[in-house]
Amino acid sequence: MMISLMLVLVGIGLSLLAALYQPRWGLRLATMVAPGAVFFADISEPLVAITIDDGPDGRSTPTILDVLHQNQAHATFFLIGDRLDGNEALVERMVREGHEPGNHLTRDEMSLRLSPRAFEQTLLETDAKLRTIIATQSDGETEPDRSSWPRW
Repeated sequence: MMISLMLVLVGIGLSLLAALYQPRWGLRLATMVAPGAVFFADISEPLVAITIDDGPDGRSTPTILDVLHQNQAHATFFLIGDRLDGNEALVERMVREGHEPGNHLTRDEMSLRLSPRAFEQTLLETDAKLRTIIATQSDGETEPDRSSWPRW
């Protein structure tokens, strides 16, 4: 019990340290290695990025969407491909309400354990499912306008 409490306190301390001291030089270096990837953004006001992981879920996702709507907030939902079938209406609602769908691969598994080929296959499989669901929300041929989706 004491060890668990100590680990929690260390975790909180490290989180506070990371929040107070952001190694911008390291993030700038990372953008050189991966041009086009967004690791940070200079902003004039405090900002919180909300991410929801491992969805969609027929029970919890509608409640989360309701709370976000009530608070005029938007989130990025990282969606698991195997959970998309039967939850298409939830994904359509996410996009319609201005949330950003993200690709969490096909299954909830550690991607570091996948071979590069398996990683690519599961990424593309989920991408194809998401594109099909999102395309049906617009005219069936094109994807929705993503210009209003949050980009940090």
